[in-house]
Amino acid sequence: MKLNKSELATLNVLMKSSKGLDTFTLFRRLNFSFSEYSKIIRILSGKGMINEHQEDFLKITLIGKKYITQQNKVISDKPWRKVPTHFLGEKLTKNSLYIPSIKLLDKKTFKIDKDELY
Repeated sequence: MKLNKSELATLNVLMKSSKGLDTFTLFRRLNFSFSEYSKIIRILSGKGMINEHQEDFLKITLIGKKYITQQNKVISDKPWRKVPTHFLGEKLTKNSLYIPSIKLLDKKTFKIDKDELY
C-alpha cells in the first residue's frame, strides 16, 4: 500500500498530535481544499490508518503509526553514508598505541617544519 504526499502529510500531522485532532483543526493545518481533504480522510479511514474516535475527532491508528515509522526509516536510510568495507581498516583496541602520520598533522598547530617531514 502506497500513499501520496497529501496522505502522508495528513498522517504526519496526526502522528505529531498527542491525542488526535479535531477535524476542523486538521483541515486548517493541512491547507488543502475541502474536497481533497475529505477524499484523503475517506481513503485513510478506509485503509484503517485513522479512525473517528469521537464525533468530529480523528486519531491515528497503530497501522498508521507503523506506516509512518516505516516511511521515516526508509527516508533516513542513506546508502551513500555507508562506508565500503574495502575502505575500512583494522579497528584499534582500547589500549593500543596509535602514532599518527606526521604528514597528516596540521603544520601550524603542531609547529612542524617542512624539513621534518622527510
